[in-house]
Amino acid sequence: MSVPASTPVESTRAESTPAESTPAAPTAAALSALLAEHMPSVAASGMRIDALDADEARVCLQPEARHLRPGGTVSGPTMMALADTAMYAAVLQRALRERPEPELLAVTTDLQMHFLRRPRPGAMCATARVLKFGQKLVVLRVDITQGETLVAHATGTYARPPRA
Repeated sequence: MSVPASTPVESTRAESTPAESTPAAPTAAALSALLAEHMPSVAASGMRIDALDADEARVCLQPEARHLRPGGTVSGPTMMALADTAMYAAVLQRALRERPEPELLAVTTDLQMHFLRRPRPGAMCATARVLKFGQKLVVLRVDITQGETLVAHATGTYARPPRA
């Protein structure tokens, strides 16, 4: 799949002036549209970007029957995909704060998952937080919750694409 050199992303800043060197923060709706365009599997999974903050992204899912394993628990692969999607959203939104072109070619290089409690069928959210945003690598942590209950914790690393 070819990636366009520049994909416009809606931001929270009104109009930027030439004196402003830092791009505006993307909105959750704009980042959701970007993922839907370039990664249709995310939209098809039922995941949605719920909120973005300076170094965080929250992605939520209302699990369906296809996300459950025998015994009525949300499957591990579903929670790993939720964590990875939240990390990707956090990397994209943080990179968009530095330059206007999205880093669509950023890739997961490491993902470690700790399943802490049995997740019941029901809404769950993954909140990914950037711990270190380097020129080549981004280190993140993710908490997956159901309501106020922490059900899983993950850490991961993303590789950023080389700058042109």
